[in-house]
Amino acid sequence: MMILLYALLPVLFVVAYLTYEQFKRAPYERLQKRMGIKRKKGKGTQAVSKLFSAKRQLTYITIASVAGGVILTVGVLHASPFIGAIIGGVLPYLVSEMWKERWLDRYEAGVVQALEYGAGIFEVGATVEQWVREVGTEIEGSAAAVFESGRVQVESGQFSVVDWLKYTAETTPSKFFAYTLYGIIANYEQASSLNVYMRETLDEIEHRKRYERAMRLQRDEAMKLLLFISFAPIALYAMFAGAINAYLDTHFMQNLVFGAGLAGYVAILLFARRAATAKPMV
Repeated sequence: MMILLYALLPVLFVVAYLTYEQFKRAPYERLQKRMGIKRKKGKGTQAVSKLFSAKRQLTYITIASVAGGVILTVGVLHASPFIGAIIGGVLPYLVSEMWKERWLDRYEAGVVQALEYGAGIFEVGATVEQWVREVGTEIEGSAAAVFESGRVQVESGQFSVVDWLKYTAETTPSKFFAYTLYGIIANYEQASSLNVYMRETLDEIEHRKRYERAMRLQRDEAMKLLLFISFAPIALYAMFAGAINAYLDTHFMQNLVFGAGLAGYVAILLFARRAATAKPMV
């Protein structure tokens, strides 16, 4: 029964978080529907889409990971269930963050290629419309899909090129790319000014690349230090695991204290990792 209680604690926190998110986002979603910003769906389709949204899928994976971690630590390792619950809850988050970082790296590389291609064709007299139509096939990474979608929308008349640039600037995860797109819009009808603006943009990208190369070494050193710091408590626990687990088995309140301390330790490590891997956006 106590093991079941330990397994339910993180699930209750997840349910509370989802409830908070639903109450926070629901009024905005209703307002968007009334303004016609989001297309209305049938009740059944809408329920299914909410049930299996990306955030919900990550939540389901996290719950399963927490349950699996509790079963593994209690049934196999005979350790505190809080160890499995916390580690199981953190692993999906770490995987999703690493996947997001890789996606952003590919996106930013595609953004640089798109701006370099635009600067080249603007110098020979091409228009912004030509840039939007051609750049999707000339670049790589996740940004290519954005420009390919823009080509289809502009050619079909769904958006004008200015409207599409504004929409992309508002939705892109790169603040620098958004800033560049607003500059392109401002110089849309001035070809000579646009050429100067794109050259200045490429100069700024070169400055950012040099800064990124200089900071990469510092990030690598910070990650090594973080791994060393995180290894020490794990090694100490491994040395005295038998005595610690035997003590926790006979003291319920100490399990709560141990779990709270472990959660705080993991939170500090996650914060340190974010600080150590921080980098400027393209």
